[in-house]
Amino acid sequence: MKLSTVFTVNSVLSLLFGLGFLLVPAMQLTSFGAESSAAAELIARTYGGGLLGLALMSWLARNAGISDARSAIVWGFILQHTIGALVLLLGITGGVINGMGWVAVVLDVLLAVAFLMYGRK
Repeated sequence: MKLSTVFTVNSVLSLLFGLGFLLVPAMQLTSFGAESSAAAELIARTYGGGLLGLALMSWLARNAGISDARSAIVWGFILQHTIGALVLLLGITGGVINGMGWVAVVLDVLLAVAFLMYGRK
């Protein structure tokens, strides 16, 4: 697998989750077993907007050559997905979210590992 493929997969997943949290936050929250409230939906929409920004950044970086900027983007995504997986694990084990959180944990771990493996070249 090439780094461009990792960037593309990351972009598509960030786009899908970002649109979900931005446009239908209550559905996204309840699918993870979280209670929906006005505050939770506001935060979910903000998160969705952030994911859309990351989707665009990943898409635009997919064909970038080796550079300090590309390396910074890769390390940023490694950090994002590692922290995301850890926070979701805490949510699952603490009973805050349901088993659907495992899907997001697996995706975060796979993407963090992929960026770590292919982004260091």
